[in-house]
Amino acid sequence: PMKVKSYQDQINNVKFPCISTEKLNGVNAMFKRTADSITIYSRGGEVYPAIPHLEQPLHDIMDELGHNELNAELYIHGEHLQDIQSAVKKPNKLSPRLTAHIFDIADSDETYECRRDKLKSIYSTLESIDHISLKYIGFLTGVECHSHEQIELHYNQCMDRKLEGTVIKNLSALYQHNVRSSDMFKYKKTQDAEYQIVDCETDKNGHPVFHCITPEGKVFKVKPKGTDKERKDIISNFE
Repeated sequence: PMKVKSYQDQINNVKFPCISTEKLNGVNAMFKRTADSITIYSRGGEVYPAIPHLEQPLHDIMDELGHNELNAELYIHGEHLQDIQSAVKKPNKLSPRLTAHIFDIADSDETYECRRDKLKSIYSTLESIDHISLKYIGFLTGVECHSHEQIELHYNQCMDRKLEGTVIKNLSALYQHNVRSSDMFKYKKTQDAEYQIVDCETDKNGHPVFHCITPEGKVFKVKPKGTDKERKDIISNFE
């Protein structure tokens, strides 16, 4: 999937009007259809197990859109991210509750404005007939913003709903596979960064302690947040 930059770092690259979409705290996934088979890819290119109850709705939507690659967030409302990740990576009792919230069409030839119009159109059609696929499939098409103040307003509305944040998208943005786009920006007020995990140990409570490495080669240790059970479940997933 395409990657995004930080809104706070790229604020001068926002082109108005733009679109602000909800950011769910789930798992970014690319659904790619070849013949009659749909393969699910992670942000890093890993292949996830099939999610049977999502396949037919996604086939139907791909048929209507005329596109075979959709970018979506796998999500279970009210569940912690670690549990959602577990349900995606290894089928368990939560897996049948997974929903796919489509936020883009992976088409490098059309602008985001065109791609969004297609997603809005099919959602409107499905909603008008109360189609069963909407039980499993959502559409994140966002709201139009004409100023940074409107971006801030939508961000606060999303945070009030306990979402992760927002994603700001220029209407002229093209979809770029595996590229950190200069036309799409993640808005989260908490700072984060990505580091490779090179090792994992347990502390005296049976909780994981990750050994991570910086781009400069420095190794540091960090403990994930969560309840006692959630952190112990992380260890079982590593095993």
